[in-house]
Amino acid sequence: MICFLITIFRLIKSSKNIIKGIPYKLFLIICLLKNLRSFRKKLVLNKNIKIIPKGKNIYLSNSCLNPFDSNKYINHNKEFSSNSRFRETFNAIESIRKIDKNSYILFIENSKIDLDKEIEIKKNVDIYINIRKFQSVKESRKSNNKGVPALVTIIFGLELLSVINKFRNNFNIIPSRYKISANLFTTIKEKGVYLKFDSKNFIHLTQRMVFVKRDIYKFRLLVLLFLCCSNISLENIIGLFLSPIKRISYLGIEGYINGKNYSHE
Repeated sequence: MICFLITIFRLIKSSKNIIKGIPYKLFLIICLLKNLRSFRKKLVLNKNIKIIPKGKNIYLSNSCLNPFDSNKYINHNKEFSSNSRFRETFNAIESIRKIDKNSYILFIENSKIDLDKEIEIKKNVDIYINIRKFQSVKESRKSNNKGVPALVTIIFGLELLSVINKFRNNFNIIPSRYKISANLFTTIKEKGVYLKFDSKNFIHLTQRMVFVKRDIYKFRLLVLLFLCCSNISLENIIGLFLSPIKRISYLGIEGYINGKNYSHE
């Protein structure tokens, strides 16, 4: 309840930003909906895209391996080169395979990467899809708020899941450069959305989100995107739009937070 009230307060505090730039925000959302419709049609027609086997633990990995691919886009973590990002990403994929033998990895990339890197990733994940050519993805990468391109990439991944996760397998959403250090599916059984709660800041940390047989409504995600376009932090409001949520004390991940501090949670 406290978290809910603080989130509402933050939204009210940011109300001036919310009403600014409404035409652009609506343009991005409409563009995204059109792109998702096209994306879905291509998935249905693609014979190489198979239904995920029943009982698999799904890892939806959202990625921007090469933020340097165009000067039109904003690079939110300039501390890391494309090569260092690739090494971290590859280590993260290996950690999933090592810790969860029942893993099924969906890798959604929103940038242009070298062919050799792309081939290497494809070899080590179950499904690799590059969405960089969609107009909504291009527009999202121009945002000053890093949560905007991240959320758009996740929404594409969830659209993919809606087509191939017919057995309602459990799934994670995890940024591509975070390694996992524990398989939470061995301990979490009850249906729901699980996030770690930061009692100091009253926010839900979103480095990892664990979904156990729980649907996510697209309308909520679009409202969330609208607010992120208003320069509101995704971490500050994600819990409200995925409610009801369940708290966990340990995420079982490690990696750099905002490209600066290394965290093990």
